[in-house]
Amino acid sequence: VRILFEKIAAATRPPRFESLDLSLNLPLSNDSELAKEAVRSLVEPLNMGRLNSVRKLEIHCLAQTDELLQERKTAVLTALSSKSLPLLSELILEYMFTDIGVEVFAAGIRDGNLSGLR
Repeated sequence: VRILFEKIAAATRPPRFESLDLSLNLPLSNDSELAKEAVRSLVEPLNMGRLNSVRKLEIHCLAQTDELLQERKTAVLTALSSKSLPLLSELILEYMFTDIGVEVFAAGIRDGNLSGLR
């Protein structure tokens, strides 16, 4: 997953997906490095507008949460909330919300950036 998001961010042009359904299942484990890197790698293409074709996004983050993972979860919520994702109609975020992330996400909804959600 990390490699896919890094390639999308590094490409000279945004990918031309008609629509994209993404599902990230980050397992519960004592070593949450995989979860940290997967969550981190999602932020850049979101911020760059490279994932505007996302129709469905599922993130299940069962990894042990430490301060760094909390920060990265908040960064994903911030990126999701600050960009218009015109095709995004289904969003499932399991164990992704942080205290700050809830506020940021709510602001994104109020600003209309997540208007396609059902």
